[in-house]
Amino acid sequence: MGVRTAAPAPGPGVNWARGDWNTVALLEPDVVLVDVRANAEPLVSLGDVPAWRELTARATVVPWNPELPCSARAHADFFGAVAAALAARTP
Repeated sequence: MGVRTAAPAPGPGVNWARGDWNTVALLEPDVVLVDVRANAEPLVSLGDVPAWRELTARATVVPWNPELPCSARAHADFFGAVAAALAARTP
């Protein structure tokens, strides 16, 4: 569908990697998925992080729950939200 994703660096995760916001900012993403579960880092706590401010100035933030229900509808809604975020960035 034309969406490129960042591959995680070698390490313990199969489809994820740990890193700081400076490392994420170096990827220059167009979309940043933000974990919105109750146990996730609250976004208000990131306001003083320079790399987070840099990211949100250039990238669209999309709410994300990595524990999506296994249903076609849930996946369609998620991919629709990402597609809408990308479309909103297109001039």
